[in-house]
Amino acid sequence: MSVLDSAPNFIDSELANCLKEYEYGIKQSSVTISKTEPGLFELVLLENVQLGIRVTQHGFLITKATPLEDAASADVERIKVLEKPFETMESLLLTSSPKFAERFYQALYAKLAAIDESE
Repeated sequence: MSVLDSAPNFIDSELANCLKEYEYGIKQSSVTISKTEPGLFELVLLENVQLGIRVTQHGFLITKATPLEDAASADVERIKVLEKPFETMESLLLTSSPKFAERFYQALYAKLAAIDESE
């Protein structure tokens, strides 16, 4: 029995904390954590693509990519080929969402600039 199987409440709690950390780069209020399947959740990217994601022993795995209104078909097709586990949620989002990556690097630059100014 794995840690994932034995502690669904722990997984959901960690998942909620992880997703809260990246909420600036996904659609607001779009995260849904499954009540029936531990480690399974959905979110909507800034590109209007809904992702189904499962947390496994190997990392985060995209299980589905569904276009919502105004989603570019190229975004959905690019995501569908990502059939590999990602070690972190950050790497999954950076790979699957150019808009997330843009906001992520803007936030990183702002933090580095603030550190530079304080020295």
